[in-house]
Amino acid sequence: MYYSRILCGNNADPTILEEGGKYYMTVSSFRYLPGLTLYESEDLLHWKKVNTIPVGALSDVWAPDLCKIGSRYFIYFPTDGQNHAVYTDDLYGKWEGPVAIGGRGLIDPGYIRDRETGRGWLFFNNGYAAPLAEDGLSLAEEPRVVYPAWKYPDEWITEGENCEGPKLFFRNGWYYLTVAEGGTAGPPTSHMAVMMRSRRLDGGWEFSPYNPVIRTRSADERWLSAGHATPFRGPDGRWHFILHAYERGRYNEGRQVIMCDAAWTEDGWPVALDRTAPDVDPQNAFYDFSAMTEKQLFADFSLYGKFQPERVRFADGCLRLAGCGEDASRCRPLLLNGTAGNYTLTATFAADLCTCPEYGLLFYYSEQCEVGVCMKDGEIYVFSQGWYRHREGGFQGKTLCLRIEKKDDVLTYFYGRDADNMRKISVSSEVSGFHHNAFGGFLSLRPGMYALGQGSLACRSLEIRYF
Repeated sequence: MYYSRILCGNNADPTILEEGGKYYMTVSSFRYLPGLTLYESEDLLHWKKVNTIPVGALSDVWAPDLCKIGSRYFIYFPTDGQNHAVYTDDLYGKWEGPVAIGGRGLIDPGYIRDRETGRGWLFFNNGYAAPLAEDGLSLAEEPRVVYPAWKYPDEWITEGENCEGPKLFFRNGWYYLTVAEGGTAGPPTSHMAVMMRSRRLDGGWEFSPYNPVIRTRSADERWLSAGHATPFRGPDGRWHFILHAYERGRYNEGRQVIMCDAAWTEDGWPVALDRTAPDVDPQNAFYDFSAMTEKQLFADFSLYGKFQPERVRFADGCLRLAGCGEDASRCRPLLLNGTAGNYTLTATFAADLCTCPEYGLLFYYSEQCEVGVCMKDGEIYVFSQGWYRHREGGFQGKTLCLRIEKKDDVLTYFYGRDADNMRKISVSSEVSGFHHNAFGGFLSLRPGMYALGQGSLACRSLEIRYF
């Protein structure tokens, strides 16, 4: 099966909405804050960020569903053992919430409107569903089981019998429901997308004879654990599936958004077809922090674990990031979103303005896993998972440049007084094992910067260049 990538980096659980001839998409934000990113496209290939939607003090936001109810837009999502909603009358404006809506213990809310009653419903994992209150901000009833799971063959190698990620639409008198089964990570052949349909929402579902409509059938394929799919009609009237998957050999980048084409069978079922469009690749970027606002910063960067905007300010022509934690595992770094493939990351620090005892560049997965290069008490170090494994020696100067080159799964470190005169450090790090199947969390190994202790770092610029 050939898919095209339409959004790079760890962008799992895509949800898509067509509105006014344009398409809008958001994805799981996990522990990366301030919250959800809203993307816009007219051709399904070129996506731009048009809004950042804060989720307040909530953390670990998974599997959102973007929909429109009347004239208002909603995003439903699970986190912290509860389901929540944010909402707005203007996709580009301020979003309200989050509001807890109910369905405790259930995940992956998916919206559909009952065509007979006009009432909205939310479907959840493991067959549960419930009607919504009229304002869309609470459940009108306790969820109950209304749809079955599809039983896949016992000999298939999967992560487990999970039924989740319901996505629904209405066509020609039928409600169509797509669910994810088999687990979302684990073995390469685990994930899949299964379809069913019914004349009503509260039961009577029949399975597609073409199930699973999406599945990685071999570890030799490019895209592994492909699933969490949504069928939808594109701008030219043709149908597609949007979904996520791990790229083979790049598990540490997380699940990326991919797409394939679709066709309708004579008996009324969508089936997946190869995609002929090219991949979207990440783009080089240069961030000049002397001319940036907080809003611009958080379009491309996230704070891990807890959103503390007071830690970020712009002064002296620099980004000032206040220190956090006593070691790099608990530093709540500032991370760059949407990275994939091979690249170099170069930061220019105003060393004479940095007031914290340690700062630097790192690749961060979670509190269990981080590697990088830093300035610590006037000396350059390379560290890995709590261990300062190499000391390069002292450094003096008003400007310090640090660079990490990521080539496949090997990180190489450099430092110098300017970006054109860098010295290679003699140690490297191999990071292929830093991913969900080893550490959990559905996160990715993201590059960024950090500061420890009292005081702050002062960074003039950051550049990412792909090769």
